[in-house]
Amino acid sequence: MVFNSTISLTHFNVTVQNSASSATDVDVTGITVNVNETTQEINVTNPELPYMLNKNSTVTFMCSWNWTTYQGMTAEVTVHTLQQFKASTSTKIPEG
Repeated sequence: MVFNSTISLTHFNVTVQNSASSATDVDVTGITVNVNETTQEINVTNPELPYMLNKNSTVTFMCSWNWTTYQGMTAEVTVHTLQQFKASTSTKIPEG
């Protein structure tokens, strides 16, 4: 997950991998961000959702979210799939 203040304070990128040893392809259906125990649905601008992620594949999603008021806080980003899998990672949002 990358928050880059030199590019934009209203977008971040998250890269998702489906390993070669995965049991199945997955359909990514949504991305959420949780900051301070508040979860927000994120608008994914590229590529569009739903997105089929094959085994042994990686995709980077560009997510539209104004994170200016969350600088210095920790964000947990969760990727949701149609198959009911979830993958989460946390990172500190940089101060611009």
